[in-house]
Amino acid sequence: NNRFYEAIYVSTQPGQPITATGSIMWNLELTHHQIYLEKTIVHYSSGSLENSNRHRLPLELYLKLSMSNKG
Repeated sequence: NNRFYEAIYVSTQPGQPITATGSIMWNLELTHHQIYLEKTIVHYSSGSLENSNRHRLPLELYLKLSMSNKG
C-alpha cells in the first residue's frame, strides 16, 4: 500500500542512545536498507513542500544518515 512504518524501541536498561533516525537499526551496506532509506528521504522531501516546518528536521536527519554511508 506504499505505506511507511516506524518502529520504536524502548528499554529501561541503559544502552546506546536513541536517535531520531534509529541509526543503529540501519546497515547501509545492505541494498534493501539503502533503498528503504532513499524512499524515506523521498517521502520527507515531497512532504517538505507541503509543510516545510514539520518535515524539515526529519529530512535533514535522514539525509545526514545517508551521507554518512557515502564516506
